[in-house]
Formats: sequence, C-alpha cells, structure tokens
Amino acid sequence: MTIVPARDESVIEFTARAVIAGIFFGILFGAANAYLGLKVGLTVSTSIPIAVLTVALFKLMPGRREGVILEANLSQTIGSASSSLATGTIFTIPALFLWAWRRRSGKWRSSPSSADSSASRRWSRCGGC
Repeated sequence: MTIVPARDESVIEFTARAVIAGIFFGILFGAANAYLGLKVGLTVSTSIPIAVLTVALFKLMPGRREGVILEANLSQTIGSASSSLATGTIFTIPALFLWAWRRRSGKWRSSPSSADSSASRRWSRCGGC
C-alpha cells in the first residue's frame, strides 16, 4: 500500500470506531488532565499520547487495516479537543467562584492592604527575582 492513494481509490477516515476511540480517550485523558491540573496546577499535552494509543488500538482490532493513520488522526483530534476543554475549565471555573465569593463577602479593596504592600516591597527589594 502506498501512502498516497490513487485518485480512483476511496479511503475511509470518518468511521464509528474512530469517533468512539476519540471520545473514549478524550474522556480518559481529560479526567487525568483535570485531576493533575487541580492537584498540581499544571497540565500536559495529550495529543501525541492519544495518537499513539489510537494507532496501537486500531492495529490490534480485527478487520480492515487500511486507513488506520487517517482514523487515528480523527481520533486524536477529537481526544485532544475534549482534553483541551477540560484544561480550560479547570483554570476558569475556580477563578469565577473566587471572584463571586469576593464580591459577596465585600472584600474588594481600592488600595492594597498592608500585606499586599509589604509583599510588593519585598519583591522590589530582591529585584523581581
């Protein structure tokens, strides 16, 4: 099989197994990314691991072997997009809750408190280290 199919040859890339695998890996890696982001404060890129796992999964599945790379591309795109949604959510929603809590509690300040100003003085003393 050549990498580039002939013009009269039809290659299938949008299949049910590609969509299901993308959704499955998106949920799996999205949950792992959300946990890691909330616990540690950082996330990882899930695009390459999802691509590798979908190629391995499709090679192990019985049935046709053509178009595995194209199906893996679709699965990787779906999984990566859903994982990116989880990442955006874990950093935005806690900030919105804190913002609403500060508004309700009346802790808005027009000038910095003594703790804020002393921290900024220490920061400027060390040269912004």
